[in-house]
Amino acid sequence: MSHTSLSTTDLSSTDLSHTKCLVSVIVRTKDRPDLLKETILSIVEQTYRPLEVVLVNDGGGDVETLAADLLKVEDELYLQYLASDTATGRSAAANRGLNAAKGTFSLFLDDDDLLDPAHISSLVIAHENTYSSGQLGAVHCVAKAMLIDEQGSRKLLSYQGEAFTKERLLYQNCLPIMTVLFNTQIREFAQFDEQFDLFEDWDFWLQVNQHCEFQFLDEQSCIYRMHNNASNVRAEQNASIAYQQVYQKWLPHCDTETLSLMLSASHSLHETNVAALQTLNQNELSRIGSLHEHALSTIQQKDQNIEQLERDYQHAISTIAEKDASIEKLSSLHQQALDVIAKKDEDVAHLSTLHSNALNVIAEKDHNAEQLASLYNEAVEYIAKLEQTLTDERSVLKQVHSELSSLQERTQALEQSKQQLEIENQHQQELLLKPWYWHFYQGMKRKKH
Repeated sequence: MSHTSLSTTDLSSTDLSHTKCLVSVIVRTKDRPDLLKETILSIVEQTYRPLEVVLVNDGGGDVETLAADLLKVEDELYLQYLASDTATGRSAAANRGLNAAKGTFSLFLDDDDLLDPAHISSLVIAHENTYSSGQLGAVHCVAKAMLIDEQGSRKLLSYQGEAFTKERLLYQNCLPIMTVLFNTQIREFAQFDEQFDLFEDWDFWLQVNQHCEFQFLDEQSCIYRMHNNASNVRAEQNASIAYQQVYQKWLPHCDTETLSLMLSASHSLHETNVAALQTLNQNELSRIGSLHEHALSTIQQKDQNIEQLERDYQHAISTIAEKDASIEKLSSLHQQALDVIAKKDEDVAHLSTLHSNALNVIAEKDHNAEQLASLYNEAVEYIAKLEQTLTDERSVLKQVHSELSSLQERTQALEQSKQQLEIENQHQQELLLKPWYWHFYQGMKRKKH
């Protein structure tokens, strides 16, 4: 059982007549969501639009939401999601994606490979510059082959992709699948052979090569990732079987001339590879010789450096000894400083106590000053009252002095009267001593009675 769904934008409701040609990118996947995410992101980063992603999930866990979320951030990116409940195989999945593609051009991209941003744009331009409108043709470029080990480390292996002849393609596949852009219409003449589970793309390119030409674009714009996570013996056995399968299918249809050209191509390729290896070995030997001379020079320089380092080491030891002595002295000074600081802390604590006491005394003095001010104000009022009383007393005293003066005058007058009376009394006594007067006096007293 299988189903098809359209996400992001349904192409059936989109008018593409006024835009550039739609390119369909066919991605086969199964249970590798992390790698698939990287692959889809490399599609999102393409400078070319419009693009359709035909995602064929061959019996793996659902990844429709993952793909839709990654593609919806850009305009003119369309998703066609094709899922199977059970695995149908690599070839069947490729055919399903190819037959569902709606683009003028198509390109296969496995879920662990990557495209550089200008990959599709450069291939479309090359196709349009090479072939007339409606003419069947394919354009291919160079891929960078990377080996990914079990720890995820990457190592560059080679650059794959070159111009080739029909006989060269019969001898060996030289087209990494993501390097080829072709007219989608080719599906009318070529389909993936579902008997193949390995080298199915090689068989497909052999079919395509019967109906159109391949134009080579000498540019590297994609990455072919190979994973070192399987037994090499098993892989070699599977490859040997796949080679036999391809040859058994195609060689019987070759005439003597084609077989001769194929063998010639294989010999030429072998000689080219041998020459390339010899050149590579010679270059490597020259490089090793240069490295050896450089190493000898470096060793001599390092020996001199070691001697200098030994001198520097001895100097460093001497310097360290001096520094240790300085550190001991500084440690002693530091301890003395700590002692002084401790004493200062005690002094500060004592001063803090004295300061607190001083504040208390000041507060008490302030209170006493307030009391003294109050007493001073009372004293001023009292003095003012005393001065008023003194003024009143002075007035009274002045009056007393005046009365005293009057009394003194009266006393003087009385004194004078007294003296006069005494004189008169003495005169009377003197008269009384006279007999005549005594009789006169006695007579006067009787008259009064």
